[in-house]
Amino acid sequence: MASEIFKKLYESSKLLVQPVHHDQLPVLERGLDQIDTETRRLFGKNKADQEQTAHAHFFLAQNGINTQDLTQKLDAMDTAQIFQPTDTINDTDVEKYLEQAHERSIIEAIEESQRNVTIDFEELNEQMMEDNWRTTSRRILEEYDHHQNTSVFEDDKFIKSTTMTPSFRQRVLDYATIIPKLNDARVAQKDFPIVEEFAKLSKSVDSDRIHDRNLDIWKLLSSLVGVTESNENNTLEKKYSQLQQDDPNMDHMTRQLIAAAKNWLEKEYTEYIDDELVRHARDAKAGGVPSPAHRIRVFMNLKFKKGSGEWSDPRYEVVNGTAIWTYLYLLIRSGHSKQALQYVKENESLFSSEPQFVHYFTEYMESPERRLRKATYDAVVADYQRLEYGQQNADPYKLILYRIIGRCGLNKKRLPEIGTTEDYMWLQLSLVRQTMNGEEYGYQRYNLHDIQNLILSFKANEFDNNGSNPRNYFMVLLLTLQFERAINYLYKNEKTRLEAVHFAIALAYYGLLRIPENPLTRSIDLLVIENDERPSLNFARLIYQYTRIFATINNNNTTTQQQDQNNTLKEQYTLNYLYLLTLYSDRQHHDSDDMISLCHQYIRELVLGSKDPKIILGARSPEQGRQRGLLDTYKYLIGITSERGFIQAILQPLAEKYTQEGKYSEAVFVYELTVDYNKVVDILNKQLSDALQQPPATDPDQTLRRRTSDEEIINFSLGRLADYEKQQHIGAHIKDSKKHTVQVLISFLRSRSLYEEGLYEQALQVIYQSGVIPLQDDFGQVQRAAEQFERLDEGISKNVPDMLLMVTDMLLKLWTTFTGPKLVSQPAAKETVSRIEEHIRAVLSFVGMIQFKMPADTITKLNRAEMMMSAHTHTYTP
Repeated sequence: MASEIFKKLYESSKLLVQPVHHDQLPVLERGLDQIDTETRRLFGKNKADQEQTAHAHFFLAQNGINTQDLTQKLDAMDTAQIFQPTDTINDTDVEKYLEQAHERSIIEAIEESQRNVTIDFEELNEQMMEDNWRTTSRRILEEYDHHQNTSVFEDDKFIKSTTMTPSFRQRVLDYATIIPKLNDARVAQKDFPIVEEFAKLSKSVDSDRIHDRNLDIWKLLSSLVGVTESNENNTLEKKYSQLQQDDPNMDHMTRQLIAAAKNWLEKEYTEYIDDELVRHARDAKAGGVPSPAHRIRVFMNLKFKKGSGEWSDPRYEVVNGTAIWTYLYLLIRSGHSKQALQYVKENESLFSSEPQFVHYFTEYMESPERRLRKATYDAVVADYQRLEYGQQNADPYKLILYRIIGRCGLNKKRLPEIGTTEDYMWLQLSLVRQTMNGEEYGYQRYNLHDIQNLILSFKANEFDNNGSNPRNYFMVLLLTLQFERAINYLYKNEKTRLEAVHFAIALAYYGLLRIPENPLTRSIDLLVIENDERPSLNFARLIYQYTRIFATINNNNTTTQQQDQNNTLKEQYTLNYLYLLTLYSDRQHHDSDDMISLCHQYIRELVLGSKDPKIILGARSPEQGRQRGLLDTYKYLIGITSERGFIQAILQPLAEKYTQEGKYSEAVFVYELTVDYNKVVDILNKQLSDALQQPPATDPDQTLRRRTSDEEIINFSLGRLADYEKQQHIGAHIKDSKKHTVQVLISFLRSRSLYEEGLYEQALQVIYQSGVIPLQDDFGQVQRAAEQFERLDEGISKNVPDMLLMVTDMLLKLWTTFTGPKLVSQPAAKETVSRIEEHIRAVLSFVGMIQFKMPADTITKLNRAEMMMSAHTHTYTP
């Protein structure tokens, strides 16, 4: 059954897709207008009658069409407006269009402005947050540094155990004695052989492996900085400062430094050869003063042969009893390039196994830049590949020579099984080519950046197996000109921090240390990686931390005078180290003077912690003004060229800091050095005012201590004013209003002391003499006092409420005493009570005139006192 249905469906589907024949239906090729015309024409030919109409309705009804219903619906339709638009389209209303366009433009402009404002606000907010963070972090670090009682040195177990030993103390002092000499030379604008001076300290110490290594490092630095040369400005200071900038000469200086490092390795190897020959003089039998070539041949026979006389490595190519490739390598390795070229030319027949080598070697050695022509280079690379990957084991030194000449195997990271760390570094430096033009092909590129990344890919313990001597890896970093990383690595080791600091100083002197772009927002870390991935060293923090070590050197078994001298010497050493920060200044071709600002800050912190600031800042002389202190000799180094500059950079910020910490006598001393005596009097007023703001004493001992302190403050203030008045040129410049403020505040302090002693009448007399609070019930006098209150200094006005409460309390206590049962009937007592009541009325009238400037609680307390007196008056009235 189902199959039959599907067959029918299949047959029906074939009929559906069959093409329509043209003879079945005509193709309609008329437009609507033609169809309408033809329809009307046909309709006109046939006249409809009722019979036809009936047949038509019947025909349509048979097919389910209700003609009557359709006729009614068609008749109900209104076709009059069917093809007319319901709304008028004002396509030509230009004024309306322009109005809408104007409104749209305004809206878009407002929206665009809002977006711009939002973006600007977000950028400004982000910048402000960043600035606030910088300021906050800087302030936190400053407070950390200022309140840090122990330095990083003191936290180290090594320093704790050695700071008290004479040897360590002596090393610190030996280094410290050199720094003033360096700064003296800087002031005189002369060169100073700092590397040589520091190296002498290593020579003077008993010779051992560690100090020998220190001496080697100083020799390396001497080779790098070229102390026997000078730059075009005829000065060695900051000689390589252009390396820290995008200077056109940077690549040239880099090539010089690479060549210097390589040259040092060659000299060191020559010294090693000489030492070995001396050590084995009996076996070597080198003779008197033989030529370098002869000494190297003897050394080769000594070190590369076994005791039996056979060569230690069977791969060596020996011709006429000489391992020719080893000998040639040793000549080049020890820096005797000319002798090596001469040897090859004179003994061409010895290199018959590699007939083209003589040509390769000659072309390479005679090129100033150690370059080969393209054809020669290709030939060298082909020969190297043959030797490296051939079936026969090639002489290892032959491979190294081919590798150097053709700069082959640049992707190889390891030295063959022969050689030492120094040999490996020498080979890598021989392959480096620092050029602005670059190589023709990428695989030929191997510059300083590549060798630096190579060294960083290794771990430090690969250069120092047991970690006992970090100087080895430090030297490797120096050889690859990674000075910042080298100092940071050496500084991490407790036992080498002292040397690390002074290596950093030497590098900074010659401009080889990069510092952070923004040293003011420094971090705690010494090594800072900048946005361009270049490392920088926080030199300012390094020096500042080191200066703390002088505080740990104790002066035992010395007199007070000797201790003072030693403290002065420590401060002098500390200052001289701080002056080193100014090696990075605009005058030294640095980008900014931020380091000078840091130097000023550290100097101020040193003064804040000093027991005798006069030693650093100088003392004040009435006749000659400010006398010279430790700072004056080196003002040029810290960017100060005038007394006004000294005041603005050092004295004023220092005095403000003293004031903030409540050290008013020190603040007065510093402001006196600035010759701003009005400011000095302001400090006196602040000190007196702050003393008045102290809360009441709670016990007799505290009262006594405060009374003693108040007396000292009063005497100090009166003494300073008296000194100024004696010197007419000073007293004449101090404003009378400030002097008056001092006198009033002193009166307030004295009256408070008398009040605490219970001497109320004397205290009231002192208050009355100050002229601030009226005690006579005279409207004119009270009004003048109220008007004067408007002009009082803030230091006085803010203490008046407390003084009023104190005066009221004294009057109330006196009034209570004289209105008691025992004295109320006596005539003298009545007169005293009358006078007290007059005082109270005067005080209340005064308060009423200035009530809007009085605290509400003060007014409340005064009113309460008045009510108490009124109640007592009513009780004892006869």
